Amino acid sequence: MAEKYDELQKQMKDKSVDPAKYLPRVSEEIKKDDSKEFAKACKYELMDDIIDRVKAAKNKHEKLMVELCIEYMKKKTQKYYELAKEIFDEKAVVRWKGHEEAIEQMIRILEEPIEWEPTDREKENIHEKHVSWDNQGRALKDAVEKMIEACSRDKMIKKVAPSFGRLLSSAIKSGSDMHIVVAIAIVETSEMEWEGNEKLIPGILEAFDKWLRRDDIDLEENLDHKCLAGTVISNLHEHAGKSSVPHLKSLMEYCMDQELESDHVWSLSVHGDILCNIIFGFILRNTEKLKIFKDLLPYVVKLLLGDVKDLENVAAYAIGTVYENGELLAPYGDDIADAYLESEDIWCEKTDVGSE
Repeated sequence: MAEKYDELQKQMKDKSVDPAKYLPRVSEEIKKDDSKEFAKACKYELMDDIIDRVKAAKNKHEKLMVELCIEYMKKKTQKYYELAKEIFDEKAVVRWKGHEEAIEQMIRILEEPIEWEPTDREKENIHEKHVSWDNQGRALKDAVEKMIEACSRDKMIKKVAPSFGRLLSSAIKSGSDMHIVVAIAIVETSEMEWEGNEKLIPGILEAFDKWLRRDDIDLEENLDHKCLAGTVISNLHEHAGKSSVPHLKSLMEYCMDQELESDHVWSLSVHGDILCNIIFGFILRNTEKLKIFKDLLPYVVKLLLGDVKDLENVAAYAIGTVYENGELLAPYGDDIADAYLESEDIWCEKTDVGSE
């Protein structure tokens, strides 16, 4: 059956043929390629020859390549995600500024259900799950990362950042294997622009808080779940403000309960790491904003009274940064004093308390 593409393959390989002559047919073949036959038969032409020809033409075929990229993303398969990544990666193929609507369209495609198609090896691995590491999941992650990087490179990321923020919330709410991959890609990509989009953070934290409490979350054997849980707070705390406090309070309360019930002996669980990230990344960054500190202080004090030494250390350090503010600490004086008497070595090391 692959013979039916012979003429088209010859055109794609021939440097003398203008890509404008065959790109519309390529797009039509992709639309019909539910069996993945076209992608398999023409994989080298699609991956190499077309990109080389279009690069040489220096953006002459930009509109056609944008349309092609959209079709790639619609197919939702490993091979087509890999092809989309190649387009995002080459400025000489598409300069995305001016194609904001195309980016919006692909974001909407990413919000749709995406079925994970595991390989036999992935099906057989019963000990751990890591969809983003290889095959279709890795291809999707790479495509989303390159999409964001392309928007940053072409000076349009601020304009489309709210839509990526919406996609992040949507992906976390979905919680499907492939949407968790999308969420990880957005959170981990340094080129994502959060400055000026702080109003998006509360909604993301709310979605994250609800996701973290789901019964189907596995923070031991699902490495993507573990990755997302460990990166949301650590990567977004810098841009969280007062409106995020209610969601951080909810997260702290839940994570404290989970950590105190955890059977981790030599290290903190993921929930404990989230608590540390909130304290170091958000609370200590806002020590001058007493209202914010005051709202979260009860949870910090509660950590002093737990049996998790690493968290006691972090809490002692946080309280030590405001130990001169008697009015702020007064409601918790007895608890802080009890914790100090029980663990004086920690307090002398982490604070100036007792060092007259």
